[in-house]
Amino acid sequence: MLKMNKSNRLWRRTLRAVTWGGSLLCLFSGTAAAQVPTFTDFEGFTPNVSVDGQGGWKATNPGWDEEVVDDGFGNMAWRVSNAVISGSFGDQPFAPASDLYAGESGSEHVFDNAGPVTNHFFASFDFWSVTGAPQPGLDVTISPDDGAGARQSFLSIEDNGTGIDIDFFDTSNNHAVTNANGGFDLTVVSTGLSYATHHNVAFDITFVDGNVIDGGSNVFGNDIVKIFVDGVLVHTGTTWESYWWTTTEGQTPPSSRAIDTLLFRLSTSGASAGVLGNGYFFDNVFISTDCPEDFQGFETDLDGWEVFSSPSFFATRVPSGTDGVTSATGAWHATGSAMDGVQPAGNWGGYGGHCDCASSSCGGTEFPQHGYTTVIDIYLDMAGGWATDTRFDFSSAINKPDGFHRRDFIFNAGFYEAADPAAPGSGTDRFIVSASNNSGQPPFNPPALPVAITATGWYTFEHRFYAAAGNVLAVDLTITDTSGAVMGSWTRSDPSDIVGSTVGGNRYAWFATNEFDDIAFDNAGRFTGGTAELVLSAGDCQDDAFPGEAGYQIEVELEMLNLTSLVSGFQSFVEYPMGTLTYRGDLSSYTGSPFPLHISLIGQADDGLLELDGTEAAGGGVGTTADALLATLVFDVTVPTCVATLPASFEVGGSFASELSFGGSALATTLTDASAITLDDTPPVLTPCPADITQSADAGSCVGAVVTWTDPTATDDCDPSPTVVCSPPSGSTFGIGTTMVTCTATDACGNESSCDFDVTITATNDVDIVVELPGSQAASRCIHFQMDDCGAIADVSLSFTGSVPAVATVTIQVPCGVWTEICAKDEQHTQWDTSTLTLVGAKYVADTTLVLDGGDTDNDGDIDINDVTLLLAQFGDLAAAGGCPWDGVTKDADFSNNGAVAAEDYNIMVASWLSMSGCACTLPLVVGDRGETRQWVRVHDDITLAADLTGDGRVDVRDVELFELQQRLSGELSKRMRASQR
Repeated sequence: MLKMNKSNRLWRRTLRAVTWGGSLLCLFSGTAAAQVPTFTDFEGFTPNVSVDGQGGWKATNPGWDEEVVDDGFGNMAWRVSNAVISGSFGDQPFAPASDLYAGESGSEHVFDNAGPVTNHFFASFDFWSVTGAPQPGLDVTISPDDGAGARQSFLSIEDNGTGIDIDFFDTSNNHAVTNANGGFDLTVVSTGLSYATHHNVAFDITFVDGNVIDGGSNVFGNDIVKIFVDGVLVHTGTTWESYWWTTTEGQTPPSSRAIDTLLFRLSTSGASAGVLGNGYFFDNVFISTDCPEDFQGFETDLDGWEVFSSPSFFATRVPSGTDGVTSATGAWHATGSAMDGVQPAGNWGGYGGHCDCASSSCGGTEFPQHGYTTVIDIYLDMAGGWATDTRFDFSSAINKPDGFHRRDFIFNAGFYEAADPAAPGSGTDRFIVSASNNSGQPPFNPPALPVAITATGWYTFEHRFYAAAGNVLAVDLTITDTSGAVMGSWTRSDPSDIVGSTVGGNRYAWFATNEFDDIAFDNAGRFTGGTAELVLSAGDCQDDAFPGEAGYQIEVELEMLNLTSLVSGFQSFVEYPMGTLTYRGDLSSYTGSPFPLHISLIGQADDGLLELDGTEAAGGGVGTTADALLATLVFDVTVPTCVATLPASFEVGGSFASELSFGGSALATTLTDASAITLDDTPPVLTPCPADITQSADAGSCVGAVVTWTDPTATDDCDPSPTVVCSPPSGSTFGIGTTMVTCTATDACGNESSCDFDVTITATNDVDIVVELPGSQAASRCIHFQMDDCGAIADVSLSFTGSVPAVATVTIQVPCGVWTEICAKDEQHTQWDTSTLTLVGAKYVADTTLVLDGGDTDNDGDIDINDVTLLLAQFGDLAAAGGCPWDGVTKDADFSNNGAVAAEDYNIMVASWLSMSGCACTLPLVVGDRGETRQWVRVHDDITLAADLTGDGRVDVRDVELFELQQRLSGELSKRMRASQR
């Protein structure tokens, strides 16, 4: 079966993601474009014998220490060591060759001097230690080769005693320099690789015609060799072309060499005795001489988008954020300005499209065997201020076989304001897009089936070129948004466009019309089609597919994908592990489309082997190129929940092949096995959910506040580390009001649980203050605060601790705003005090302690006869609480806050007599008093009557003197009063 669980899968998954210098690395996923690569996973090979003669491999020396074996984990691999060596080349192990050669124009191949047809070579393989421990002297070299030893650089995989080193050997000049490496340049590209893990190595070689001569006799290579280890580019060097150009070795005149295979050379001595029978395992050996596919993300350059003769075709590279546009991916994108007369154009990696020759000047003469696709991301801006009917046309064009222009396939697009009646989408600003073979066509042309796009953002414009029935070229033009949703799709073809007759290869990408200033585009690429696939797909995680059935059922789907030619039937043989899965024929099913006839029901062909097949209805049909679901297979699972298992795979090497066909003739078919699954339908447990949070706005404004909390944690029965995400996240800015926060825990299978809590931001600011009551006992008092605009007030009940003074150190909330000072007063009986404020982080801090001396019982800002009158009237009485906020009525001369009006309060009055205080914006507070300091007051109410001890109808200093005599007080207050009258 195909062992997609190994690191070869890494290359497949990174096909369109790994870039270097603006161009896509050639990471192939299967047969592509006019050549057949080779892939060996050693499954189906005869075990415990040499690889020679199996699957196209050669190793003609019968003494080599090599054999195909089970690696101990049920996978077949090739074991090889250098316990036996030879200085020769022809009898060394060679991998099966690709069917085309790669090299420079005019380079030679030992078996066919007709010359190469591509300028690109790619190879990758997995390897790992057989023993998982040091094997001194173990060293195997691998070279891109022509099958007879004409190497174009090589790698040495060497055991250094503590780990595995990979050395790269190339030659930068004509091999004239003698050194310890025989004139070759040695670079250590990886060192200390683990014995315990699998590793992947890849060569990516681009051959460049000619070479560089330094004016003397030295020839320097200009080919490019990239070495990847475990998916990472570790070195860029060159080939041995400078060596081949300066040594004939039987070639006259000298020339570079073409390659199509890998040589595994066993020539290094020094292996210890323990290496024999051990060494390295090799697996998943892949070789391709197809051309590299093209991708330009504009991250480092404009390669391919400034190649045509006139600057009017040149794109401009700009950083993300230019004109308010964030790049589709990465930090850069490209633009083209109509104001500068620019209609950007690119060559999709070469005007010749498919690299059907090694020269950079090739014309696009050959249509790839499996077609190709071009894509580009274009930014559609609904708020750009465009005039209605501002347009662009984007074309991906194709050549004739002679390399001249054949036809354009164009997206016609235009912006239309809401008031414009053009359909579809009138009533809202929108882009209207359709497809045609000509620029200048109105996007809203009804026969072209236009679509309206109303949301600003990036959209992918895709052309898929393929041969339909009768080899007529068909092009699917599709627009998708960033989520992959299809916004519009069209197919355009002309019966005179015959692949192989009137149609050649790729020509260009071109904004054939551009009326937009700085139209933004990104991620332009051309990708050749791979072989069609038969795919067994199973969700990585599955719930019970049939809850009404006993036990736990999973589903595995058989699909056909990426069809590049017409398909009229299929057959498939599917293996499954009977120890963990039981096939349920009663629940499994075929689909009726596109193959309504099935030669047999899904059949149990053998223990653990199912047979599936299908064809078109009697009377025939034209075949299909559409992706399709073919069957759904259902299995009872006999393993515990959370245990991963391989549900199903294609049988390979059996009597009959699993394949797609047309008219009974087999088509090239890639087989992809189902991935491992986890049985898990239980959501994680999320604890504890944060409590509701109430917080003041950040000081200095009324906008909102930054709020933080500790996210809850999650546990799960299968996933040891479920993720927890809160939205909005901790550290976000929350506006005034209440916002619900949802925290969601997600396990590896996508099961979710969530909890909510509220974050409330009040229209207040926090102020850190210290308030002191100098003559007071510990008490709880209502303190009135005013900010410096007089309109913002707060009444706060504070708990004072300590005694004489009593102190409260607290954070209070005041109406939010931009404040510079704060005033405070106990409205029942203290004076005012004021402090300036400093903004510290998200709150204000009072710069000084607010000291509230007692005595001002009438809130007029001074201590006079009115306040003395209340002291005389209440002396000996218990204090009365005035509430919070103060009720405005209950007056209190208990300045010491000990619960009664007594001698200590008299002493405080003595100290405060004729003091004045205030919050500047509030004086005078009592209109009737007018802020005057008064020495006497007429009897006019119960309080003044109680204080008129002399009975003369008014309260004055004589009443105070009598009061002091009666209460045996010091007389200091009356003395001060008489002194102030002089």
